[in-house]
Amino acid sequence: MAWDDCQLSPGSNRDNPFACSTNLGSGSLYCSFSCAQPIDQVVGLELVVDVQGADPSLPDYWRLGPFPDCRHDLLAASLDYSATTMCTDPAFAGALIQDYVEGQPHGLTSQARIKAVAFLPSPQTRTFSTDSTYLAIRLVLSYDRTQNVGFCTGCTSSACLVFNSVLVRRVSGAPGGDVMLAQPGPGNANWTTWRVSAGGADCASVPVRNVTWGQVKSLYH
Repeated sequence: MAWDDCQLSPGSNRDNPFACSTNLGSGSLYCSFSCAQPIDQVVGLELVVDVQGADPSLPDYWRLGPFPDCRHDLLAASLDYSATTMCTDPAFAGALIQDYVEGQPHGLTSQARIKAVAFLPSPQTRTFSTDSTYLAIRLVLSYDRTQNVGFCTGCTSSACLVFNSVLVRRVSGAPGGDVMLAQPGPGNANWTTWRVSAGGADCASVPVRNVTWGQVKSLYH
C-alpha cells in the first residue's frame, strides 16, 4: 500500500505529509498484491485496511463512518488508475466502501477498520498470474472539512494505515475455493502513515491477521 501510486519498491510513498491547510483535493491510497500461485475464476476482492491513530481516541478527522460522523461520505473506493505508473490493472467493473467500523480490530477507541470490495458482474471472471503486482483498489480520502466553517478537528494528528488482507473471491465451486492473501511484502510494505512527523502512530498495534470478514451480500450476482 502506498500514497499516490502503486508501490513496487519497499519504502516508496509511505507517508502523506498533508499540511492540513485546504479543503481542496484528496489523498489516494493504492492497495496492491501479488500471488505465490496462479488464481483463476476470480469474481472479486474483499479488502481490509486498518487505521491506528496516534491519539488515545480517533479524532473527528478520522470519523469516516456513516452520518453523524464528522467526515461521513469523505472516504471512497475507486478503480480509476489513470495516474498510476506501475502495477497491473485487473479491470474490475466496480468498487465500494462496504463499511467503516470504529473500534476494530482490537476494540480500541484509537482504531478503525475499512472494508472495501472490488467486483465483476456475472459471468465475468479474471485470472491472476505470479509475475505481476495487481492493483486491488484505490482508497480516496477527501480533504474536505479540514478547515474553516464545519471543519473536523484532528487533521494534524498522526495515523498509521495497515493493509491487513485481501480475500480473493472465486466462482462458487472453484477447486480450492476462495484465497486469502495476508502476507505483507518486504519492509512492511503494507504500512503507510499520515503525517508521521506529527508524532507517529504505532503501526504494530494492528498486525496482519489471517481472518475473513463475511460475505459480499450477493454483490457478484
